[in-house]
Amino acid sequence: MTQFENFTTAKPEQNRAEKINRQYELGQALYESGAIFSWPGIDPAAHRRLKNDEEEFPGYVTPIDELIERCENEGIKVLFNKSSRNKEIYIVPALSTDVQNDSIFAKHLQVDAFMDGDLSELIVLSR
Repeated sequence: MTQFENFTTAKPEQNRAEKINRQYELGQALYESGAIFSWPGIDPAAHRRLKNDEEEFPGYVTPIDELIERCENEGIKVLFNKSSRNKEIYIVPALSTDVQNDSIFAKHLQVDAFMDGDLSELIVLSR
């Protein structure tokens, strides 16, 4: 059985809870490791949505193209909000701690065969 098969055989509400718990475990482990990862790229559809949001709400967050450039240059790391009931997980440029302005969600990232397994699993589970 693969790591994802158990999500297809359980009840939907159980699947959701297990998925959220696994995302939190991965996020916490990646955060605590302090690991910095290469920028895997952003999903083109997510990029378009984020650009549209940026045009609708200018100045609200760091412009997405600027954020991507920083991620390409610095790499990325995982942060999460421990105090949030939702246990939100953020991807930020490696030199940032600003989840309000400099973050994107894991679901926006592309997955490739050469990336860290835990980061890849986090991205897949967040979709």
